Amino acid sequence: MLLLTVINSPRVIDARCTPAKVTFIRYMNTAQSLSELLKIPSLSGHERNLADSLFTSLIVTGLKPVKHEGNVYVHVRGKDATKALIFNAHMDTVSSGALSLWKYPPYGKEAGIEHNGRVYGLGASDAKGSLVALLSLAEILSKEQPAIDVWIVFAAKEETGGDGTKAFITWFTDKSHLKRYAELSVVIAGPTNMSEVHIGHRGNIHAEIIIRGDSGHGSEPQAVKR
Repeated sequence: MLLLTVINSPRVIDARCTPAKVTFIRYMNTAQSLSELLKIPSLSGHERNLADSLFTSLIVTGLKPVKHEGNVYVHVRGKDATKALIFNAHMDTVSSGALSLWKYPPYGKEAGIEHNGRVYGLGASDAKGSLVALLSLAEILSKEQPAIDVWIVFAAKEETGGDGTKAFITWFTDKSHLKRYAELSVVIAGPTNMSEVHIGHRGNIHAEIIIRGDSGHGSEPQAVKR
């Protein structure tokens, strides 16, 4: 079962970093933490600096995260080890496009401007807001053991094919985690209005389709000519 929702909380752990390293970590409110994450560019395939910050943030909570193929995972053991809930949010963004079209900087040290109750930057909605929410969840779970096992996955390369989540599924299976659970559900943390939780996946159909033309992303339809 795949659920589509976003978790929100006023308390989070945040990491500031330079292009080379994490410089420090401290508690901040949600908007401040999102602002700091927006300063870190994380174009799909170039998420390393952001992953390092998230990894360090999880360590500060007392948890033991794992790095794997550009992803960051953390496991919190629950009271019932036969059931698990996986939270997944992606770290990467699409290209910013022309910087001249941005009213506020999309990334870099001036990014993450808060104005009229909104925080502006590349990936603020999709999906760095979700990263902040899951960091908050991790901090809560580090102090309060959950009823069941909880996994938090910060995935790379979602915007270019979902390779990060595919790598997690392979790792999760190869490490024999999958077969340990009698019940397993997944929450995909994406940009929604947070008013409802829906079942977003009822099965798969696999097909091979050949399409001729230019490839592109829905955020930049003007780049696709044919």
